[in-house]
Amino acid sequence: MKALKNLSVLAFYLLSNLVVSQDTMYVVQSGGLIGKHPASIVDSIIFYDPVTLDTSIINDSIIMDADRNIYTSVKIGNQVWMKENLRTSKYSDGSPIFNITDNHDWTRYHWKIGAWCNYDNDSQNDSIYGKLYNWEAVKTDKLCPTGWHVPTDSEWFVLKVYLAAEGHNGAEGTALKATSGWDDDENGTDDYGWLGLPGGLRSPFSGNFGNISKVGKWWSSSEVENNTSEAWYHQLTSSYDYISSEYSHYKKSGLSVRCLKNDDSIFLVNDDSVLAVYGIAEIDSVIFYRPNSSPTITKDLTIGDSALGGIVAYLLQRGDIGYDVNTQHGLIVAPTDQSTGAKWGCSGTMVNGLNDYDYGTGKQNTANILAGCSETNIAAYLCDTLNIGGYSDWFLPSQEELFKLYSNKNIIDGFSPAQYWSSTESGSTGASGWSLDPEYEVQFTGRKRNLQYVRAVRYF
Repeated sequence: MKALKNLSVLAFYLLSNLVVSQDTMYVVQSGGLIGKHPASIVDSIIFYDPVTLDTSIINDSIIMDADRNIYTSVKIGNQVWMKENLRTSKYSDGSPIFNITDNHDWTRYHWKIGAWCNYDNDSQNDSIYGKLYNWEAVKTDKLCPTGWHVPTDSEWFVLKVYLAAEGHNGAEGTALKATSGWDDDENGTDDYGWLGLPGGLRSPFSGNFGNISKVGKWWSSSEVENNTSEAWYHQLTSSYDYISSEYSHYKKSGLSVRCLKNDDSIFLVNDDSVLAVYGIAEIDSVIFYRPNSSPTITKDLTIGDSALGGIVAYLLQRGDIGYDVNTQHGLIVAPTDQSTGAKWGCSGTMVNGLNDYDYGTGKQNTANILAGCSETNIAAYLCDTLNIGGYSDWFLPSQEELFKLYSNKNIIDGFSPAQYWSSTESGSTGASGWSLDPEYEVQFTGRKRNLQYVRAVRYF
């Protein structure tokens, strides 16, 4: 082993006899398989502490997002930051982030959708400034590449305190700003290679863009205490030398994102080349199996699998209500549509208890619809009376549950380019749903008497 072997870190090596007898390495998270590598190509598995990590020996090419954009990094104090703003259009698990270009759509925060856009919806701004994201995308904890995260408010202050201690007190912003690209010749000195650029923002109220070349604003992952509509951010401006850290933004604002390296990571190394990187917090165990054997993974369902009467449409993740580290739970969707033209029903009647559109509310919504509406062959009735493979606990998905289907529709397959009802009511004469027409993929509110498509789901 070369330079990596000489580091004073916790490490263990794959001995030659181990490589011969047990040649497959599985990386397991909460009983689920998240990585698989031939042991024959791995020299060592190394656990790094951020204080002892020598970033000069780590290949920058390992920083890759789900779009396969490549980033480089810089170490400032004990923190390792990306040197560029994030540009991904996918979460780290490969699922898409919505690209919302329309101003009105951007401001409709009740969608609860993670979204991105380019400044002025111009893709030429992407390579320079990165994308702008709303905070719904930030809070998923999947926005940055594996092994990286959106920094907390406290982590931003760690950076600020370090810069002040290094002689930049009151001029921390100048030390981070790029040496070109700022209006009025208010460029920085970029002492650490952080390359801070003024990517502007998108308004949470109008959806308009502003302040490019004047202001750079970066989200933190920290919400404002006792204020669910705002989160903290940090900014550099052409007018001031310091980092502005005392402000919050509405979560539906579009701001830049700069990722910070997780405290600890596992690097899989072959001949001083890093093959893969995993955050320590994501991994329960690393297991080596003999050739021609299979690992016993207690949770092996993936989205798109045929199981439990239908197709796996969504798997609960950390942070989701009902998530269990020991057992898989999620959403099964019926393999085909239950109707290509059904009413929502109860037109002119407000059904009590249907103002909640969150995940986990669809089953109760369906029960409330049937209790408050005597019509048959409406969307909720068609789902409730469904029996597939002995499973009879189907229901009409809530707005958020329908959105989960929409997010994974390319994996699930079988959806028509049409509008589908949800069980979320929007008034006495209206209800909501999602259009899966690729020409107009958007949430809609329709009259209850309209004929729309229906697809049932069930929990597992």
